[in-house]
Amino acid sequence: MIKFFTRNYSKSKLNVGDFNIIHDRAKKVISKVTNTGFHVQGLQIEGPIIVLNQQVILWDVPQYGVGGPKDDVEPLDKDVVCTDPSSPFYGWKTEMFNIFEKVEPKPELLLLGSGGAISSVPQPIKEYVNKLGIQIDVLNSRHASSTFNVLVEEGRNSALALLPYIPTSARTGKVLVEVQKKKPKDESEE
Repeated sequence: MIKFFTRNYSKSKLNVGDFNIIHDRAKKVISKVTNTGFHVQGLQIEGPIIVLNQQVILWDVPQYGVGGPKDDVEPLDKDVVCTDPSSPFYGWKTEMFNIFEKVEPKPELLLLGSGGAISSVPQPIKEYVNKLGIQIDVLNSRHASSTFNVLVEEGRNSALALLPYIPTSARTGKVLVEVQKKKPKDESEE
């Protein structure tokens, strides 16, 4: 079962044990990273996800300023910690990591896959996650997935938050931006 996550959830501690889909620690948790999502133990999931305490949670966050709970980023919102439109974290707020306040046990490490390239996580987000007692490392999504698989095999208490390479809605699984493709060169133009 997949649990859908938005920022509106109970203030009580989350017991995610009821939603266990990662049943075999010997298998790779993330077996494939696609342009728009991830394969999690045989299940194809489109859009951003969090893998936490053996659970996969759809993560409704903006990517490069598109998508998320409001479908549009308001960069002048005082709570926005990243106002750089070239960053995958554009429009993010620290509250996008509130789930880590509520969950028990807390992971010791959060691997954040920032899509196709490594991007610096905004300092306020890093400080917020660190205050919760969780170290945060940012990698591209493919390397974050591979590293997480190794940590799971070792039995380490870690979490994984992944953005797809192409911004994709966690709610609909649809691509949020039109990807520009190079037009093939016409032989007559040479």
